[in-house]
Amino acid sequence: MDKQMQVQRFSLFKGQIQNDAMRKVCLLFAIIFSIISCQKSSQAKHSNLVGKWKLTESYMDPGDGSGVWQAADPAHPGYIEFKSDGTLITTPYNIYAATRYKTTSDSTVLFIRETDTLPMRYNFSKTLLVLYPPCDEGCGQKYIAVH
Repeated sequence: MDKQMQVQRFSLFKGQIQNDAMRKVCLLFAIIFSIISCQKSSQAKHSNLVGKWKLTESYMDPGDGSGVWQAADPAHPGYIEFKSDGTLITTPYNIYAATRYKTTSDSTVLFIRETDTLPMRYNFSKTLLVLYPPCDEGCGQKYIAVH
């Protein structure tokens, strides 16, 4: 009887070890899957901005709510281009002094400058990009996709 109980206890102990090992393996797979999923979604967000955009309107508010969207000067078009490697190109001049960018969320992009970063809120659709620089008063820029 003693030998039979020892065998049963050993079998139970062996089963617990196998269950613990299986839990650890499942947890490891869940962690790896989560990391891969997060990387893919942030890459997808990053690639949404990739392309060349033409400035169509600018918004400036003096602080009293009277600001309106103004059409961009067609004689002097402005462009912003987001490259897939994180490079940022603005023409004809670089108003933000930034050469790189990084998306940090669905609504924030960092413009990376030599000495600091400039966080910028944005709204995005397939053909329209609206940037909201950090202003004391309201301001913004609308861009259309250039194909």
